[in-house]
Amino acid sequence: MNEKHVFNLQLFSLACVAILTSSSVLASSDQCINDLGKEVDCVQVEAFHQKGMHDHQMEVIPDKGMGLTEHHKLISDYVEQMAMQLHRTATNLPDRARIAVSSFVSFDASLKQTSRLGNQIAESFIHELQVFGWPVVDFKTMDTIQVTVAGDFVFSRNYMELAKRQKIDYVLAGTLSYTPKGIIVRSRIIDIHEKSVAASSKGMIPYFVLKEVY
Repeated sequence: MNEKHVFNLQLFSLACVAILTSSSVLASSDQCINDLGKEVDCVQVEAFHQKGMHDHQMEVIPDKGMGLTEHHKLISDYVEQMAMQLHRTATNLPDRARIAVSSFVSFDASLKQTSRLGNQIAESFIHELQVFGWPVVDFKTMDTIQVTVAGDFVFSRNYMELAKRQKIDYVLAGTLSYTPKGIIVRSRIIDIHEKSVAASSKGMIPYFVLKEVY
């Protein structure tokens, strides 16, 4: 073997050692790959996931270093997909059934904890039901318009200001379950009188999309 071949072999050996060394460093570093394929700090990711599973209000915004804003997905995109599932499974739902939409709640013991996310999902479903031609009853609409110096208002969450009787046949309700990768949203359209489920859907919203809400 001449000197040129020996020299090339030595260079190849050094290159292999460098590759193995760099791979070892990456494997031992505290880096994870997020949903967008970017390296992020594992401690941040774990803390965010734990926050999502234990805090129903989801008030903490992930650190910008996690790269969670570099996407074009909206919560409404996921709601649209779930609305399509509702439409496919609504085999016994009358065409002119009047549907009300309630806030989505955390899947816990009380089933009475909601959040900005739960209310935004409900608002998006109101639009999607209209797209599929289902009549929607907005029971938060008052009988009169309140004209004030701050603005003119027609919505209220004070039941004393709302109509005592509402013409509602079905209600769309749902739950939110927190998992390490995202929030599982389960929805169903329920006969308000018989309590039977007329349609249902399920989907998952990844955590990086929730930046839209918070």
